[in-house]
Amino acid sequence: MLMALGLDLPKCIFAHGWWVTGEGKMSKSVGNIINPRELVARYGLDPFRFYLFREMVFGMDATYTEDNFVLRYNADLANDYGNLCQRTLPLLIKNRGGIFHKKPATLPQSQEIVKLAEQVKTGYIDAMENFLFHDALKHIWSLVQRLNKYVDECAPWKLAKEQNFEVLDEVFYTIGEGIRFCTHLVEPFMPHLAPEFFKQIGCAENRVKIPDLTWGQLADGTACTEPTPMFPRLETERIQNLKKGGKAAEPAEKKEKTAAPAAKAEISEDGLVSFDEFLKTELCIARIETAEKVENADKLLKLTVNIGSETRTLVAGIAAFYKPEDIIGRQVVMVKNLKPAKIRGILSHGMILAAATEDGGLALVSPDKPAQTGIRVK
Repeated sequence: MLMALGLDLPKCIFAHGWWVTGEGKMSKSVGNIINPRELVARYGLDPFRFYLFREMVFGMDATYTEDNFVLRYNADLANDYGNLCQRTLPLLIKNRGGIFHKKPATLPQSQEIVKLAEQVKTGYIDAMENFLFHDALKHIWSLVQRLNKYVDECAPWKLAKEQNFEVLDEVFYTIGEGIRFCTHLVEPFMPHLAPEFFKQIGCAENRVKIPDLTWGQLADGTACTEPTPMFPRLETERIQNLKKGGKAAEPAEKKEKTAAPAAKAEISEDGLVSFDEFLKTELCIARIETAEKVENADKLLKLTVNIGSETRTLVAGIAAFYKPEDIIGRQVVMVKNLKPAKIRGILSHGMILAAATEDGGLALVSPDKPAQTGIRVK
């Protein structure tokens, strides 16, 4: 047909691999088929697209599980990309009237960001041309993560308090230009949400093609808007609510099975639990013995913890905030009686507690004095 139309024949036909579940290859007879329309209705089209491109090495098989989707969504979209706007634009509005003042990169950290941006663009284009979509997204997220670290390093809230507006303007411009740069690159993967990010930084009309993308194109005097949460974290309660609201709900038989434990939880209508119910959660002091990064998981650390009577392995999503070597020997508070779960092929038995900080970081919950390892927290 192509020859009859006088069109060139394709030089390469590229086919992706199979999507499998944690139970193996999808099969109607097994009943483990995943309906993508349900997932889009539940979590949104762009987050789902992002996950598929991020997880699959194009040409090879890839595994989909909802647990992995939630981990990737919370780590990359909620904690990294979405949080970058949420933690900085309100500061810009409060301290500089929401205006980006274009400044040259004089700080060593700013110069590092500029250099990294150009490297990311080069690596991104090369990856896209070779169908390495997961690598293209990795390149983007190396800049997203560096920008979040840049916010921590430069602490614009401190600069504002000190009224060091010259440096503050440079920091805000670097962050805004970094968001603009990343959003141009991520738009092919999230074509519906990327324009919203452009609007938030005031660049809805100032768009360029990726080959023409260079650092410094964010115009002086650009005004941002109040950011709206684009990627709300998927907590357990929120996931359950989303599932209930989906069109293709679980079979009635399955719903009845899952409804029974909820009735025993003794949770009142206002969300409060009884004291007896609270005591069922066993918290203890754990000492981190070893820590290492989980392969192909930018946000996860594999920890070995000592809880007095035994040593356990668990996976924690703290790699963006703590280096493995910095937490070895540290005491933390751990949920001891949490049901084990497999995360990235690692059986995780327990969960360490952490809290979000005012600057958008994360702080492990630890005793303020050395405590007996394994002792129950009361």
